[in-house]
Amino acid sequence: ERVNEIGSTLIGVNNRNLKTFEVSLDVAREMIKSAPPNAIMVAESGLKTRQDIEELHGIGYSGFLIGETLMSSDDPAAELRKLND
Repeated sequence: ERVNEIGSTLIGVNNRNLKTFEVSLDVAREMIKSAPPNAIMVAESGLKTRQDIEELHGIGYSGFLIGETLMSSDDPAAELRKLND
């Protein structure tokens, strides 16, 4: 509701609850329902697989912030390739 009021066209949806640090892609799944039609939607946090990216892209996300999955990997470059293939 707030982003609709101010007319934002670039919207990041953080899947991490910053109070509990719990992560759920259900946040992105739910928030896309309220996205303005002209908004660029970015899913942030909790993305671990190519399937996660494909699912969220399929429902309307066009950008993805991937941090922990890459940072916790022994080979971030290989992990990124897996997400991109």
